[in-house]
Amino acid sequence: ADINIAVFLASSANTYWAASLAGAKDVQKKNPNVKLTVFDGQFNTNKQLSQLRDALVSKKFDAWYVGPNDGGPLTPTIKAAIKSGVKVGCSLVPCGPDIRSTKVQIPGQTMFAGLGFYPNGQLLGKLVVQGCKGDSSCEVLWLPGLPTLPLEKARQDGLYSVTKPHKNIKVVGVVAGGYLAAPALKATQDALSAHPNLDVIVSSGDQMIAGAVKAAQAAGKAGKIKMYGNGCTFEAKQLILQGKQTGCTVYLPRTEGRLVVQALVD
Repeated sequence: ADINIAVFLASSANTYWAASLAGAKDVQKKNPNVKLTVFDGQFNTNKQLSQLRDALVSKKFDAWYVGPNDGGPLTPTIKAAIKSGVKVGCSLVPCGPDIRSTKVQIPGQTMFAGLGFYPNGQLLGKLVVQGCKGDSSCEVLWLPGLPTLPLEKARQDGLYSVTKPHKNIKVVGVVAGGYLAAPALKATQDALSAHPNLDVIVSSGDQMIAGAVKAAQAAGKAGKIKMYGNGCTFEAKQLILQGKQTGCTVYLPRTEGRLVVQALVD
């Protein structure tokens, strides 16, 4: 019998969620009876919530793979889905009210796959400390995607928990990079005109570092600013080999997607 799985992505355009979907498709390739239907939340929690509600009412799906924009508001609908017999698995962003917990929070949820946002922020913090070593006044730009998202707040708390004790590290700006290269390029240009002596740029996504690298080049500061990204994408690897990016923390979105969808199929 066919297994109909709804895939709710926080954003289809985002490279992280595209990789998660690739993981879901890896499972589909091995199981011809698996049918995937993809929904694009466009980084809008209300939009994603209405997609979940519509799917619940339609009764078309045996399982949901949820990549939440924000897991809290989705919780009641996920509970209702589980109650009606739908298997639910989530990745990256927890399904449930606690953005910092990587444990399954909703009774009956099949699984969660992901690294916590607070520890991810701590990993970014360690890179910044490394980059600022021996610099008595190290100016840092923090480039989150959407600073107001609960997951970015948790990540920022993790970052600051590691950098705060170091008196030489000064975070001189926090600007939204929008999880894409183009807005990050613009944001970094603005930050560089306000803070021409930036030493380090740290971001919650490698795709934003790609934009920051271009901004540094345009400002004649190529190679002078240490750049730390998040994810360790294929593109980041190229930038690191070219000496344009300094380092990154590892995420495994394709693996997450594969683990969750395999668990749903099982």
